[in-house]
Amino acid sequence: MKIGICEDILEHGQLLQAMIEKYYSAKKAECEVMLFSSGTAALESAFAAEADVFFIDIELGDMTGMELIRELQAQNPACFFAVTTAYRKYLDAAIDLRVLRFLDKPLEKARVFSALDKAEEEINRQLVVIKGKNNKTYRFKQEDVIYAESKFKKSFITTTDMVIETALPLKDIKALLSSPIFLVPHASFIINKSYIVRFERKAITIRENKKDISIPVSPNKQHEMKSRLM
Repeated sequence: MKIGICEDILEHGQLLQAMIEKYYSAKKAECEVMLFSSGTAALESAFAAEADVFFIDIELGDMTGMELIRELQAQNPACFFAVTTAYRKYLDAAIDLRVLRFLDKPLEKARVFSALDKAEEEINRQLVVIKGKNNKTYRFKQEDVIYAESKFKKSFITTTDMVIETALPLKDIKALLSSPIFLVPHASFIINKSYIVRFERKAITIRENKKDISIPVSPNKQHEMKSRLM
């Protein structure tokens, strides 16, 4: 687990880091914790693009925590965020950004541990980690997958942010995409039904970044697709 902390008061950041390390030590699990003293430092670090969870103070010296979360979400859509602050007025803004937890200062160990429990639960439920071309590791949320396609003895996963080429067969990708939002209308395709714009007996149209794509429906899948989509 990779966890970032952005806190402009060093003592506060070190206290939170100690809590996080104690949590993973008790679980006998590995974690890497990186402490940043400003939003700029966090954004300039390669660690930000790889972090699983970020704890962010609302009032930083160079930007607000909300601004930092927006920037980090653009860099790393799979990351989960917890906000630490003494100011409840930011609660609505945190909810709008789908922040996992809002932690009041002074921080309580039980609340921090609860936030880590929730983050692990969400990561296990939503996150897909896959090896792509040149053995590069990709991390993304299931809900961000638009469709996956098998062709030329390779598989291609199209998400809202990228297209991933992988040697994994489509059946193994389907095992990773365990959410009920995914359908298999054809042996060569997996689709996210959230992106369907039109259903016909022989084809399903999905929308990818304002572009419509027609996905064939196999004859032996037509009844199943109709029952799940009509």
